[in-house]
Formats: sequence, C-alpha cells, structure tokens
Amino acid sequence: MELAISLKRKGYAAGEYRFKGKGCIAAAFFWAKAGKRLEGWEAFGYIPVQANGKGILRMTGERGIPREADQICIRSIRPDFSKTEEKFFPIPEAFRPGRIQGTDITEKEKIRFLVISDLHLTLRRTGFIENLWKRLKSRHFDGILAAGDWVNDGIPEQFEALKAGIKGCLEGVFITGTAGNHDYPEKPIPYAGSEISGYPMFQDWLGLRAGDLGVEWETDPSGIYRTRIKNLEIIGVNGAAHWRRLTLGEEQLHALERLLEEGGESRRRLIICHGPLAAFTPRNRNGKGKIYLDRDRELCRVLENHKNIIFLSGHTHFSPNMPEGSVRRSAQGNIYLDAGSICTMEVKGREELIPGSWTEGVYFELKMGEDEIEILARSVADDRIFPRGYYRFPLD
Repeated sequence: MELAISLKRKGYAAGEYRFKGKGCIAAAFFWAKAGKRLEGWEAFGYIPVQANGKGILRMTGERGIPREADQICIRSIRPDFSKTEEKFFPIPEAFRPGRIQGTDITEKEKIRFLVISDLHLTLRRTGFIENLWKRLKSRHFDGILAAGDWVNDGIPEQFEALKAGIKGCLEGVFITGTAGNHDYPEKPIPYAGSEISGYPMFQDWLGLRAGDLGVEWETDPSGIYRTRIKNLEIIGVNGAAHWRRLTLGEEQLHALERLLEEGGESRRRLIICHGPLAAFTPRNRNGKGKIYLDRDRELCRVLENHKNIIFLSGHTHFSPNMPEGSVRRSAQGNIYLDAGSICTMEVKGREELIPGSWTEGVYFELKMGEDEIEILARSVADDRIFPRGYYRFPLD
C-alpha cells in the first residue's frame, strides 16, 4: 500500500489523501500514534478503490488533526471481504499538530461543557433520555448546554417528565439551554396563557436550580438570560414561539446587543440559540445558506460586531460527519457550532461510502483554556469519538 498526503495547514485535516493498493476494494482512514490506531476514535474517511488500485479521500473545512496523532492508519479490504490489511504512514512533520499558543490546555485551567441538542423527549422516550443523563454525568465537566428542542411537542406532561429525569439523574450538575421550535405546541390552544408548565416555566426552573448550585443567573424581561461559569459568560437567546416558529423578538436583539457591549471585547461569551445563522450553517454554499430564523441578518450583524463569541445552535439535525462539517469560524474569529442531535441523523453529501455509524446521534465536548478551544463529537450510542467532529482553534 502507498499513501500520498497533501495537507494545507499545520494541524488541520483538510487536503487530499491519495491511496494506492493492489487487490483491495475499499479503504478506511484512521488517526494513529506509534503504530496503533487512536483508541476510541472512528475512521475519518472511507473510500472505494478503483480497479487500478487507486482512490482519493478529500477533506474540507477546518477539522483538526488530533494533538496526539503522528500517523495515519489505512485499513484495506479485499474484494471478497476475506481479509483486511493495515499499514501506517507518517503525517508530514510540518503539518503535525502542536501547541497553538503558549501551552496546551491543562486540566486545571480548562472549562469543559457537554453540548447537546434536539432531544425531542416524548413520554415513550424518557428511559432513553434518562440513560443518556446518567452516562453524561459519569464524565467530568462543568455543565451541560442544550441548544433547544428539549421535548417534541411542547406540552406540559413532557416538560414534567424532563424535569423529573434531570432531578433524578443529574443531581448537583449545572444544566442550561434555550428553547427550540418543538418546545412550544404546534397548536397552542389550549396551552397558551395556561398556568401549567411549558417552556418559560421550565427555563425559570433551570434558573432557580442554577441558583441552588451557586451559579449566578439573571433573566431579562425580553426572555434572554445570562449566567456565568468560572470566567465564561453564557447567554441564552430564545428564538422560538408557538406554531413551531423560529422567531426572534426585537426586544431580545436589543437586550443581546446591550449585554455584549457590557464588559468590552475581552470578555468571552457563549451564546445558545436553537436556530442556526444562514451565513454559518454547515450547508452554506458560496456565502449563502438556508434562513431558519427570522431576523437572521440582524442577529448576525449584532454578533459579528463583537469578538470572543462561541455560538451554539441546533435544529438542522446535521451530522458532524457530513463533508462540510459542523463548525464555522467568521472573519472576526467567532466560532459557530451546529450541535446536531442526539437522535439519528441524516448524512448528506457526495461521498460514495458512508457507514451507518455516521448517522448516530451525537453530543459534543467543548473544552476551553486560556489560549485555545477544543471541540469533540462523540456518539450517543457508546461515546466513540467522531474525528470529523474534532476541531481545535486559538482564542484571542
């Protein structure tokens, strides 16, 4: 087997991987170190091999090469599927990941969140969600952030079941998020104006729970809230309403602008909003993407007038394994993460070989140090790492 590697930037996976191997029909690509595939990491690419023994894997976007990787492992398979073969190739020295600025993230200085989206809880799926809570709690982190669609139908019974699961499985764990379009009833009557639980009351409950955990929480009359963990400010923007609309009120835009102007550009903010921005959605084409949220341009303008912003969204159910990836960076250096869904997702793209595992629901680990941020996608099924959901960027 032979592999010609043509990368574009140090520490980034984008480029071409030209494979040549006789007597095989397909090949899988894995990150490796010292002659062993990285434990717990899925393949980052699969290709068919032509009759002449050649095949090309093309990677785009700003996905990172894992910091520990120094090799690529190729696993090829014979046409009759009787045998596989592995061979290791060095990542060119000039493109291997290294320290971005100063020192790497240490456990002491790290802020770590688990990011989820689009749970779509129903009364029939409470067991699945509660098992997920228990598994997530076993990991070490500062909190869970949810980018909306906590429940499927926005009805009080689903929110009561959601609260019961959080109480029973996430004792002592900080959790917050924002409303999705499924967190409001498609037909609000008879729920509109009711005193029984719905999303607004659920958010109030999250705020009271945060206070019990010693976390500062402030709710604006517009519906936006602000909370803080360590030196990170978290702002929840509620861009959803009855009739399953993704809509953002003018009052929230003004409140967001005011909050962003407080404290200057040095303050790092994490903003959660269910609807993604068209300019930074994974399916953006030549600067144009589908508009999900009304006042999309106004929100984009507000955000891009500032720096040090990490924007989390959901709604699309796009897998991080799609060719386009799930993370975008703007000219300002702001980071936009489409958090996919914990539910099964569709992988759209032109790739010829797509394994079934790439459609699995995901959650993200988001790790921040003083100088860099690391984003990592894991399978909801068994916590395997999807390298197509791995990103590493410097922070100002």
